[in-house]
Amino acid sequence: MWGWDFSHAKYILGFGYDQPGKSKNIHQREFMEARRNGAKIVIFDPRLSETAQKADVWIPIRPGTDTAALLAMIHVIVNEGLYDKEFVEKYTVGFDKLKAHVAKYTPQWAQKICDVPAQTLVQIAREFGSTRPATLAYHKRDAGGPVYMNSFMTAHAMVVLQSLVGTMDRPGGLYFSRTPKIPSLKDVYQLSYPDFHGKPRFDDPENITPLAFKAKKAGFSTAADAILQDTKPRVALFHSYNTTSFSNPRRFEEALKKLDFIVNVDMYLTELGMYADILLPENLWIENSGFTVRSYQAERPQVLLDEGALKLRDTKSYGEIVNGILAAMKLYDFVVDPKKLAGAQLGAIGLDKDKLRQANGVFDSGEPFRPKEKFRTPSGKIELYSTVLEQAGHSPMPEWVEPASKPSADYPYYVVTHHLPWMRMLKNANDPILKDLQCENKAHIHPSVAKKIGVKDKDLVWLESPVGRIKLKVAITEGIRPDTIMTEHGFGIWAKGRCRGFGWGQNEGEILPDRTLAEMKQWRRYAAGRGVGICDTTVRITKA
Repeated sequence: MWGWDFSHAKYILGFGYDQPGKSKNIHQREFMEARRNGAKIVIFDPRLSETAQKADVWIPIRPGTDTAALLAMIHVIVNEGLYDKEFVEKYTVGFDKLKAHVAKYTPQWAQKICDVPAQTLVQIAREFGSTRPATLAYHKRDAGGPVYMNSFMTAHAMVVLQSLVGTMDRPGGLYFSRTPKIPSLKDVYQLSYPDFHGKPRFDDPENITPLAFKAKKAGFSTAADAILQDTKPRVALFHSYNTTSFSNPRRFEEALKKLDFIVNVDMYLTELGMYADILLPENLWIENSGFTVRSYQAERPQVLLDEGALKLRDTKSYGEIVNGILAAMKLYDFVVDPKKLAGAQLGAIGLDKDKLRQANGVFDSGEPFRPKEKFRTPSGKIELYSTVLEQAGHSPMPEWVEPASKPSADYPYYVVTHHLPWMRMLKNANDPILKDLQCENKAHIHPSVAKKIGVKDKDLVWLESPVGRIKLKVAITEGIRPDTIMTEHGFGIWAKGRCRGFGWGQNEGEILPDRTLAEMKQWRRYAAGRGVGICDTTVRITKA
């Protein structure tokens, strides 16, 4: 869900949340408005991020243990009666089961796991439970995202906690985006696609992550293993993905070599493009025309016009490319006229391009925000005990489970990553101006670690995990746990088609693990998706 009403929140709690320190302007504006309005902000994070610097309290939690802290807070709020009783009674089910479930998750229990004092957890829980409105801040790359193998439990606990304080789809909390009801391509063209029901996919999502499979989600971190284990010839089309987008990219590259035919659609020659049989150049976003439905922070339905301001090269949009492939395959029934599609979709909500132009490119419905009275669950309520998860073989309530990796004698440090605000993954790594801002990523370490291995600022070190190693310069800082090392994402370009970004820093994905299908089967109860565990590893650091 992508809606936050930070500006009206009185208390904001985040676990690894650092969007104000990244590139999401929406987050930054709302977050800073809340800060100006006097909201209390508490950030749990192993490092002192940009967001943590702007918080009232920074709590350097042990990596991968956020679920334990959340469960302890739920324990306090439930047992001390600090939850929003009216909201819980009217809009949720399963409270009694939840109360019995969290009885064992005391702050004293959590202290030993997450390295946060029990009294601190109690204090934050009491403040969060008694301040109205309070909200959790999160993003898909934070502790509740794909970072650890137990991250789904963290995300689930966040939903439960948000519901207990009564701000699920409520002012000052988290809300479902309000979007206009626009017919899909399938509806406009009345298309009937081939029926693949009952035909197992080679990466087995039906059995490992059945809910994600229903949502048509693939296994990002299991892609390499699935391809390498597959016994049939395969053709692949990649659109705007790159080998450097994947953890353990060397294994993914081995999987690409096994594919019989690869088509790569992108704006420029990437590392993945180096493995492709066919390269199809795509437009830049500024060359395309159409319309966009606002989903981020959409308190009411809004539609934005895309005019296609420039034409830079002899390229095509992704839709035009797909149409061309379908026509070449003589699948004419599936070829789409983009003007007809856009006209039918806009017409269904009483709009056309002329009306959008008259509204200066933005249609705003002006509808007032009305909190939901019914939710899309079997019970119509927020299920604190989720029957949907239970029936799919997942845990019906958030449980504590250890992350996949813990420090050892060989690999004694946790590793975390950071996305610089001007680096959108690796998509703009070819911009020469950005090189002036930061030309390489670094190994950010605590002074005690620097002293232990005998390095000073800007010295070179090796970071090594069970899957690979990279060489980086050191950046020494007090703002990180002594058992944790941080480096930035968005570096390590080796395809010379992106010559401006070639040779900048190191790809931190080289030390991050991918996952196997067998491993995911073992984690089925706790992981409902397969883009998981990308930072769930440990490393050693040595002077280069």
